Amino acid sequence: MRYEIYVCPLCADLGCGAITIDIKKDNDTVIWKDFGLEYSYTDEIKTIDLGPFVFDWNEYKNVLMSSLGLAGYKNPWD
Repeated sequence: MRYEIYVCPLCADLGCGAITIDIKKDNDTVIWKDFGLEYSYTDEIKTIDLGPFVFDWNEYKNVLMSSLGLAGYKNPWD
């Protein structure tokens, strides 16, 4: 499964183009690999020569959890 990490800041439409990656969790690591430029109107993914990047799972999880609440996002329980 591919994940969007950057989409059009105006409309968030994949049709404008998006940077997508493959994210895998393997035991205690998270791996970002296979970066590409993708559009919704074609199945083609233009490869971007970047990565792979390997992250420690506990550090990765802590960063994600600490980002909650940024940009006006609020947890339902807050």
